Amino acid sequence: MQIASPRFGLGALPSPGALIAIAVAAVVIGAAGYLLYQRVNAPPVPVTQQTARVARSTIVASVNATGSAQALTTNRLNFKANGRIADVSVNVGDSVTAGQLLARLDTSDLELAAEQARVQVLASQAKLDQIRAGARPEDVEVAQANLASARAKLEGMQQSRPEEIIAARIQLDAAQTKLETMLAGGRAEDVESAQAAAVSALAGLQQVQAGALQSDVEASRANLDSARANLSAARVKLDDLLRTPMPADLAAAQSAVDNAQATLQSAQANLATLTAPSAADIAAAQAAIAAARASLRAATAKKEQTLRATQSPSVSATAAQMRADEAAEAAARSSLQSAEAKLAELAKPPDAAEVVAAQGSVDAARAALNSATVKLEQVRAGPTASEMASARAAADSGEASVRAAEAKLNQVLAGPEERDLVAAQAGLVQAQSTLALKQSPHTEADILAQQQAVRQAEANLAAKLSPSMEFDLEAQRQAVRQAEANLALKRTPYLASDILAAEATLEQTRVGLATAINNLDGAQIVAPFDGVINLVTMSVGESTSGASGSGAGGGASITLVDPFRAYVSVQVDESDIARIDLGQSANVTFDALTGRRFPASVAAISPAGTTTQGVVGYLVALELVNPRGVRPGMTAVAEIVHTQRDDVLSVPNRAITRQGRDRLVQVVTPNGTESRRVQVGMANDQVTEITEGLNEGDEVVIPTTAARAAVPGAGAAGRPGGAGLVPGGGGFAVPVTGPGPGR
Repeated sequence: MQIASPRFGLGALPSPGALIAIAVAAVVIGAAGYLLYQRVNAPPVPVTQQTARVARSTIVASVNATGSAQALTTNRLNFKANGRIADVSVNVGDSVTAGQLLARLDTSDLELAAEQARVQVLASQAKLDQIRAGARPEDVEVAQANLASARAKLEGMQQSRPEEIIAARIQLDAAQTKLETMLAGGRAEDVESAQAAAVSALAGLQQVQAGALQSDVEASRANLDSARANLSAARVKLDDLLRTPMPADLAAAQSAVDNAQATLQSAQANLATLTAPSAADIAAAQAAIAAARASLRAATAKKEQTLRATQSPSVSATAAQMRADEAAEAAARSSLQSAEAKLAELAKPPDAAEVVAAQGSVDAARAALNSATVKLEQVRAGPTASEMASARAAADSGEASVRAAEAKLNQVLAGPEERDLVAAQAGLVQAQSTLALKQSPHTEADILAQQQAVRQAEANLAAKLSPSMEFDLEAQRQAVRQAEANLALKRTPYLASDILAAEATLEQTRVGLATAINNLDGAQIVAPFDGVINLVTMSVGESTSGASGSGAGGGASITLVDPFRAYVSVQVDESDIARIDLGQSANVTFDALTGRRFPASVAAISPAGTTTQGVVGYLVALELVNPRGVRPGMTAVAEIVHTQRDDVLSVPNRAITRQGRDRLVQVVTPNGTESRRVQVGMANDQVTEITEGLNEGDEVVIPTTAARAAVPGAGAAGRPGGAGLVPGGGGFAVPVTGPGPGR
C-alpha cells in the first residue's frame, strides 16, 4: 500500500488577486462592525419638556345631542259647524295675522237657527216672568166677583130675597086694588083731577077773551130786549172778524200751541217709558246689581273672617260682632235681590191697558196740537169766507129775531086774535071730555085685563116664595164650587214646580241659543295667531261635517304654524339626562344653515325614556331665542351647557397625575421641577379646575413621551396659546364621566 504525502511548495500559495480581495473584504467588515457598535451604543437624544401656564378662565361642561327643528306653535284649524264651504281666502305659504278670516261656510241656515233660538229664549223668559209675577189683581177681582154672583144666585134660588117677596106682595096688592077700583068705578082723585083740568081750561078761555095780562106784556118786552142784545153781540163779532188780528189773539193762539206741544211730548215720553225702559234706567239697574254683589261678597268675606277669628285661640271675636256681620250679609243679599227685581221689572213687558191708555193720550195730545196749530194759522191768516158768512148770517138772524120780538109785543098789546080764541075753546072741550071719562072710566075689556094682571101677580109671588127645584139648586151649587176653584187658581196660578219647569225651559233655550251662536261662530276659521299657512285641505263648494266629522269634508282643515317661535327636539342619553334641567342654555347648529349658531334654552324634558336599539334616551325640547331662517324638520346638533364656572384657575387635564388618592402636578421652579399635591373641582374633556395647591401664573409640566417629543411640532399643544390651553374658550366640551386625570 502506497501512502501519498502533501506537497509544500510555491504551487500551494493563493494568488495575489485573491489576497487583495480578502484584504478589502476584511476592511469592509471591520468598518461595518464599527458603525454598528456606534449605533447601538449612541448617547440618548435629549427630550423637549412641554409646559402650560396656570391661568384664570371659564370652564364650561355640556352635553351634545342631535335632533330636528319643530314649530313651537302648530294648529290644525277645522270648522266647528256643518255646512258647505263658501270661501277659502288663503293658500299654502301665505302669511296671516291673528284674527284674520281664513275660510267660511254658507251661514244662511245657521243664522236662521240662531234667530229661532233667540225667539225661543225671549218666549221662555216671558213665560217665566209671567209665572213669577203670579196672579194679576184684576183676574182675582173678576174671579171674586164671579164667585159672589154665583153664591148670590144660589141664595136667590134657595129662597128669594125678602125685598123681592115684599115687592111681589106689593105688586099683587096694587093689582088687586086697581081691579077693585075699576069694579067700583072711577077713583075720586082722578075725577077731581079731571074737574080741575076742566076748570083750568075754562079759565084760559076766559083769559083769552079778556085780553093779555100785564105779565105777558112784560115777558114780550123782555124777549125783545134779549133779541136786541143778541143782535148787538153778533154785530160786534162781525166787526171783530173784519178787523186785522190783534196781538193778544196771536199770543193766545201761540200759547195754546206751546201748551199742546208740551202735552204731546209728555204723553210720548210716558208711552216710551211704558213700552221700553231707557238705556240709562237699565244701565243704572245693572250697576246697582253689580254694586250689591260687591257688597254681598265683602259682607260674606267679613263674616268668614270673624268666624275664623272665633276659631283661633289667639284672636277673640264677640258674638255681637258675628251677629252684626250676619246682619250686614243679610242686608247685602236683600239689596241684591231688590236690584235684581228692579232689573226684572224693567225687562217685564208693559201692561196692555196702560199702553193703550198712553197711546190714547198721545193721540189726543197730537189732535189737540193739530187743532191749536190750525187755530194759530187761522188767527194769522184772518177769518175765512165761511166764518165771515156765518158771522153775517148771525147778524141777519139777530135782526130777524128783533123784528119777531117786536111783532110779538105789538100782538100782545093789540089783544087776542081769532085763532087764540078757537084754541082756548078746543082745550075746554077736551078737558070736559076727559072729566066724563074719569067719572065712568072702564069698559068690560079693561076689567078682564086687570083680572089677568092680578093672576100674574099671584103667580109671581108664588115663584118668589119657592124659586127653584132641587135639580136647579144642585147645578148652581156646582157652579159655586167651580167659581171657588177658579178663584183659588187665580190667587195661586202657578206652583213651585211650574217655576222650576219654566226656569229649566229657559235654561234649555239659552243652551240652544248658545249652541246656535257657537255653530254660527264655528262657521268660519279665524287665525288664532300670526303665522304662515302650512297646509290647506279644503275647497270651495265641498261639504264639511265639522271637526268631528269623518265623512266627505270631515277632514277639511287649514294648518297654521308660527315661524317666529320654534324649538328643537333632541335625544339625550340616559347617562347625561341627570345633568339636564329646565332653563339651561344651549347652542344649536343646523346642517342646512352652515356657519350660524342659535342660542336656545331647555323648555321641557320628557319624564319617560324611549329605547332605541338597546340605548335609552330622553327627549329634550330646546326653545330657540331667534329662529329666523329655521324651518320645521331641519336636522340640528345641540350643545346643552349644564355647568359653568367663571374666573377659576385651570390646567390641562394631562398635567394632572394620580398617586393613590392624591392628585399631583409637576411645577416648574428656578431649580427645576417639583411635585405638588392639588385639589380639583370641575373638569371637562380639556381642562380641570384647581381649587387648592397652585397659583395663577405657575407653570406646570405636561408629561410626554420621547417618541412624541421627536416629532416636529408635537409640543404646540403645550405652549401658551395652543389649542389645548384655552379651556372653555367656546368649543364643544364633553363632561368627564369617570375618574380621569382631573378627578
